[in-house]
Amino acid sequence: MEHQTRVKLTFYSRKQCRNIVSSCAPLYYSEGVGTGEDKDCYYFWDFEAQKGNNFLALSPSRIVSIEPTQDAFRVQELVDTIGRQ
Repeated sequence: MEHQTRVKLTFYSRKQCRNIVSSCAPLYYSEGVGTGEDKDCYYFWDFEAQKGNNFLALSPSRIVSIEPTQDAFRVQELVDTIGRQ
């Protein structure tokens, strides 16, 4: 199985009105349609979120930093977790 590298993601949480630091799996980037600063989005899997809230969709303006870690994950882990939710 192919391993990917987790990242230490720091992002601004609108819900909590503060920066959050979490261990995440980078999934993909998508150019949005329409206008506005939030049209483009980065997608992550948040390993530290409560069950059912693991999927993050963040505009570039909300991302403070992304740092690679030494921790690996397997894509199958994400598939298995989604299947159990």
